[in-house]
Amino acid sequence: MPVPWDLGIKRREASDGGAIEVGAWPPDATGPPARDQWFARRALILLGIVYLVAQLGLFTLSRPPRWDEAVYLSQVIPGMEAVFFLASRSRGISLLVAPVTSLGGSIGDVRLYLTVLSAVAMTATYRTWVPVVGIAAPLAALVFSFSWLGLVSGAEVMPNYWAAILGLAAAGLTARRLQGEGTRYIVLASLVLAAMALVRPTDATVLAGVIVVIVLSFRRDLWGILMPLGLGLVLGWLPWVVEMSVRFDGPANAVRAAAAGRHFASVQVTENLIRHATYVGGKGSGVPIAGMMWWGLIVTMAIVALALRREGEARSAMLLCGLGAVAFAAGYIVFVPALPRFLLPAYAFASVPFAAGCVSLLRGGTASRIAGGTVLVLMIPWVIWQSTVADDQERGSGSHVAFRVGT
Repeated sequence: MPVPWDLGIKRREASDGGAIEVGAWPPDATGPPARDQWFARRALILLGIVYLVAQLGLFTLSRPPRWDEAVYLSQVIPGMEAVFFLASRSRGISLLVAPVTSLGGSIGDVRLYLTVLSAVAMTATYRTWVPVVGIAAPLAALVFSFSWLGLVSGAEVMPNYWAAILGLAAAGLTARRLQGEGTRYIVLASLVLAAMALVRPTDATVLAGVIVVIVLSFRRDLWGILMPLGLGLVLGWLPWVVEMSVRFDGPANAVRAAAAGRHFASVQVTENLIRHATYVGGKGSGVPIAGMMWWGLIVTMAIVALALRREGEARSAMLLCGLGAVAFAAGYIVFVPALPRFLLPAYAFASVPFAAGCVSLLRGGTASRIAGGTVLVLMIPWVIWQSTVADDQERGSGSHVAFRVGT
């Protein structure tokens, strides 16, 4: 009879009737070792606390909202006339802050609420990836959350951060199902995808398309998971479709109105690409040397992750994130005039293969360990630099509007 697992040690019968230990992790198991997952979960909790403290230390909670924030806030402030809502917007972020504004909360209350919520959401999102990538999950969370965009966007009343976090959570839950875990994960992924579509419908559609490609290319045996995901996408889109049908006589007219307002239009791709690269350093112009170097490192680590993680499930997860990052970036670089926050979903998805590639190097030979260790050490000045950029963005922003929430 088979002997049950005991403290992670597998035993088999010896010829003399005794038991022989054959390993601390079953050779046919999928996913990282239990000790790695234990460490990763606790590291994420600590990282979430540091992320919360960093936001509170770098930014003033009472800073006035920018114009786009004012638009979203005005939709849910009792007694205030709502600012005109363009067709390109969806109401998910307004609904997210509605519990605070409906109670008469100030802008400081809104920002404190979002600061805490973003820290919790970040921790929970990357926790979904722990059974897939193990100790790479907290490193990925560090790469995304402690970029200046991740730091600045957590307390902003804008949809892009939440599209990134919800999208990565939906992808992580889907990856859990792809590696053989229960159907409850795809149900949760569908609900999270619906929430993502409520916040940013187009981004949710891009993610759904990426999942379709991955499943049909590598896991056709699980094609049935596409049905609940499709249902979640439809439910998330439904409020926008209904509103656009009432206000613009249909989604097609709404898209044309968004294009007329330059929220969705053909752009100069090269110019857009350069601007996004310069935004890595917090600027909108200049020679994007730092941005290109950072992008190059992300791509290199992603290639390493794909090359070294040859197992079916791990490779599918890396491809899911890699293709997702490319799809999000391509959509915004080709079709939307550049703003820094637009690439947040791309950076969130790129963080996972980046971290997985670094961890894979650290577990290789001597040369690989030196390369991985170098990347890991370089993350220290990178975090310091990005925190400085975030602080500069807070101090130097001149795009605030005279707008107050509550008393």
